[in-house]
Amino acid sequence: TCDDGNIVPSDGCSLTCMTESGWICVGVGPGSCNPVCGDGIIIATYEVCDDLNPVSGDGCSNVC
Repeated sequence: TCDDGNIVPSDGCSLTCMTESGWICVGVGPGSCNPVCGDGIIIATYEVCDDLNPVSGDGCSNVC
């Protein structure tokens, strides 16, 4: 379901080219996967919070 050009897990695209939970992948190559803000899954080093919504001012910003 994805191909980010490497076989490194935990970057959105697994070593078997499957999109990992908490990520969305569009296109091919490096940078094709990004964490989803508002899904309740905190992706370390990319998000410091994720409160199940994309609204700022409730303890977590709209960019998590």
